Amino acid sequence: MNRKYLAIIPLLMVVLAAPASAWGGHTHEVVTHEAILALDGNGCDVYFQHHDEIVRTSTLPDLWRACDDPRGDLIYHLSYPSGYGKAPQAAAYWYDLLVEDLAEGRYDEAALDAGVMSHYVGDALCALHTGPYVPVHGKIETWVNEIVVSLELSCQDTSYIEDVQQAVAERSLEASAL
Repeated sequence: MNRKYLAIIPLLMVVLAAPASAWGGHTHEVVTHEAILALDGNGCDVYFQHHDEIVRTSTLPDLWRACDDPRGDLIYHLSYPSGYGKAPQAAAYWYDLLVEDLAEGRYDEAALDAGVMSHYVGDALCALHTGPYVPVHGKIETWVNEIVVSLELSCQDTSYIEDVQQAVAERSLEASAL
């Protein structure tokens, strides 16, 4: 099994979750689900076998934040052009855990890693997480959650990304311009 290829699901998040106006829990699940479906199956059985767990854990960071768990600190959900926020670093951290767990055959842990990483990638690509707080933030995320299933997501590029943190930071900068 090609480990490099196995680690591609979270990297597809960078592509599939192209800059978005806003999203919340359900949207994280839908985008993560679509990223898994974008895989062609070659060497990615672990993602298909752990699909439900990966999708479910894509919302964990918001639950951690709601429970004042340090892993869910707001700083990890943000990525401003000024450098404030650590979403790209959080995505890279969980990616590194994913690669390690895949290499060691810890597929349940790898599923958790992939889901959590997808959350931080998604947040970094959400325009509302790339600039100052706006009073309608929650209302916009609720609206996006309601319509996300009717949107057509597509994978524009499946090239391998060497530097996850840099790739997420670059896409976050694009989102901030929305």
